[in-house]
Amino acid sequence: AIVFCLDESKSMKKFDRWKLQTREITRAIDQLSNKTQFGVVFYGDGAHSFKPSLVLATDSYKAAANAYIEGRNLSLGTCMGKGVVKSLEMLRATDKKISTVIVAGDGAPTDCPYVRGKPRMSPEELESLLNRTIIANPGRKVTVHTIYASGNTDESAVGFLKALARAHRGTYRKVGG
Repeated sequence: AIVFCLDESKSMKKFDRWKLQTREITRAIDQLSNKTQFGVVFYGDGAHSFKPSLVLATDSYKAAANAYIEGRNLSLGTCMGKGVVKSLEMLRATDKKISTVIVAGDGAPTDCPYVRGKPRMSPEELESLLNRTIIANPGRKVTVHTIYASGNTDESAVGFLKALARAHRGTYRKVGG
C-alpha cells in the first residue's frame, strides 16, 4: 500500500516543480498494479485527500486520482505535518505488510493555518511536528520516503525532510537544482 503526500504550496510554481511533480506522480499511479492499495494527499493550506481511505489501483480509480491531481490548485502554506499524519492514518487501516508514504515538497513546513509574515517554525516546533508523525505511526510500521524538489537549498526544509525519513525508516532524496 502506498500514499503519495504532495506539496501544493504556491512556491511549487517556481522552476516548474508543480508540473514535474504532477507528471511524475500521475506516471507512478499509472504503473501501480491493480492489486495495490493507494491514496493521494495534498498539503498546502491543510491536508486534502483524493478519497478518505485507500482504494485499489483499478483503471477507473487511477484515472480518477490523476484527474484529481491535475485539477488541484496551489495554496498558501505548507501544512506538511497534517499531510503526513493524514497519510499515516490512511495506511494504519490496511493489513498490507508493506506500507509506504512518499512525501514530496519544496520547503519547510509552516504553521497551519498559514499566517503571512509569521516567522518560520522554530527548531522546537519542527521537533514537535516530527513527534506528531511518530505518534501517528505506532511501531513505525509505515516507511516514509521524502523527496526535496528545489532549485535552491533551504536548510530548514532539508533538515526536516531528512529527519522525517530517518524517523520512519525511509530515505531522503533531492531532485532538481
